[in-house]
Amino acid sequence: MRNKLLLVVFLFVTGIANSQFYKKHENDKFKFFGVIDLRNTSIEGNNVEYYGLKLGVGNNRLRLGLSYHIFHKNLFSVFTENDFSMSPRIGNYQVNYQIGSIFTELILYQTSRWELVAPINLGIGLMNLNSESLDLGYLHANKYELDYDKKEEWVESLFVSIKANYRIVKWVGLTGGVGYCQSFSNDDYVKESFSGLFYSFGVKLFFSEFGQLFKSNEYRHKYLWEPNFVKKHEQTEN
Repeated sequence: MRNKLLLVVFLFVTGIANSQFYKKHENDKFKFFGVIDLRNTSIEGNNVEYYGLKLGVGNNRLRLGLSYHIFHKNLFSVFTENDFSMSPRIGNYQVNYQIGSIFTELILYQTSRWELVAPINLGIGLMNLNSESLDLGYLHANKYELDYDKKEEWVESLFVSIKANYRIVKWVGLTGGVGYCQSFSNDDYVKESFSGLFYSFGVKLFFSEFGQLFKSNEYRHKYLWEPNFVKKHEQTEN
């Protein structure tokens, strides 16, 4: 079932990508882009977060690339816990988990200020579960009776979401969205615990603007801190 689902998603993404790639659009060439990607969720009452970086190429309709995420405590725990640097605890385990992915983002709607995108990520990462440092006499998690103190396993994942981006100025804005993660593992506890809804929000940097800001003094002077950049751009075009 797992392999069939991954195959269906892969074929779907490939089909969309190919159809978009071969369409010809004016001023729609593929360019480099990068973005900081944060995904928040709750597992067994613990607020955790996937901290990541996405790099790739894209145009006005489609983006493709690679991403890398680290599973850690939610950023807000900086203010509520003294041990933010430690790995998050899920049930009776401390969890170390890092994921490498391929992704595509389908751009559903786009203006100079607003953008609505549907990201799809297929990833795999090494997950390490360890209860030895927690000094527990037994292991129990939800309805599962577990017979291991520590475990290391490659876990595959599928992230599907929808996000909205809003530019405050040309190169920085706000982002927010919701999605679902499906994890694939031979361990039912891992599969159930790491599958579920997530949400994302935060500051978004539009790296595609950085090149022009650094290269052109005129562009930097005109757009660096200009919130009315849409109107200003239209005036320049006219």
